[in-house]
Amino acid sequence: MIDESLRDASVLSKLSILGEKIEENGDGYRRRIRKLYTVGVSDAAISEVSKALEKQIRPGYYAHFTNGKKLLVIFHGKSFVIKLKGLGEDKGFGIGSFEAEPEDLPLWAAAYGYGITEGKVDARYMITVK
Repeated sequence: MIDESLRDASVLSKLSILGEKIEENGDGYRRRIRKLYTVGVSDAAISEVSKALEKQIRPGYYAHFTNGKKLLVIFHGKSFVIKLKGLGEDKGFGIGSFEAEPEDLPLWAAAYGYGITEGKVDARYMITVK
């Protein structure tokens, strides 16, 4: 899936791949198989990686990173940083739900709106932030 989601995968050289998982989703008559990665990136490189991914990630895909205090969500053309109050449970392959600080809920709403419109991400595949 990484090959499909990025225009140029060389940005991945800045990441440390910690794990991967194959996920299969059924969508009516369409079957979608995705390879999901858990990655590590240094604090020093996160800004550079974020800017590179904004340019390289294709519409219809997104990436998210967290350090437990902030959530970085990257779409084609734009990224958002949301302050976190809490994390959801890790169900064996990363965390897919987050609790934003109340003052950042409007920012999450803007990120979600951008993601499903400009970013062209299918809402069913977005993370959950409350």
